[in-house]
Amino acid sequence: MPSLIDVWINNDLLSNTVTARESRLRRRARHLGLCVSKSRRRNRWGQPIGYFVTDPGCNVLLSDEYGMNLDELEIWLNKD
Repeated sequence: MPSLIDVWINNDLLSNTVTARESRLRRRARHLGLCVSKSRRRNRWGQPIGYFVTDPGCNVLLSDEYGMNLDELEIWLNKD
């Protein structure tokens, strides 16, 4: 059984991985002239419902109105 320190370290590493991936996708969107926003709504575990892509020039929602997870966001930003 893992110790409390092992669990804390693994959760911290996972959090850093998600944060790094989110930052990379935000940079990709900025390069395309878009903006990635995280939903303000949270699920019962306190995690954001999803991510949205907007055009900052005209403030128009370009992605799905229900939000996307990071996998879907990456696919959306890399589509041709």
